[in-house]
Amino acid sequence: MLYTGILILINIPSVFLILDIQKDIENTVFVKLTNQSGLDFSDITLQGKFQNLRIGNINSGSSNVFNYDPPYMTNDARLYQKPDNLFLIVTHSGTLDTIRFPTLRMRDCKHLTIDKNLKIVDQ
Repeated sequence: MLYTGILILINIPSVFLILDIQKDIENTVFVKLTNQSGLDFSDITLQGKFQNLRIGNINSGSSNVFNYDPPYMTNDARLYQKPDNLFLIVTHSGTLDTIRFPTLRMRDCKHLTIDKNLKIVDQ
């Protein structure tokens, strides 16, 4: 009985750590962004009212995987996502283009492609 009690007491910090990490992952959006535009993007930034994330560069035909936390608020012990209009600010050959980014919900995992018309297509 003493051995069981000690094992339970040792595992309590681990359970709190796992639950905290699980909460962070559960509220995150994961995106694989593929560049099929024929242009090499030297810089990409995801920008919105509540979000500003530098993604980096993506050459033509390659992909980049990133994640972000959509803004949310707690109300009545439930999570509600705050509406945010997101845009990709893309730099290529010294030109800045703005591409509308789709609204993704918490826990989404998407594969998005930028096509030749600089539009985002859901795969």
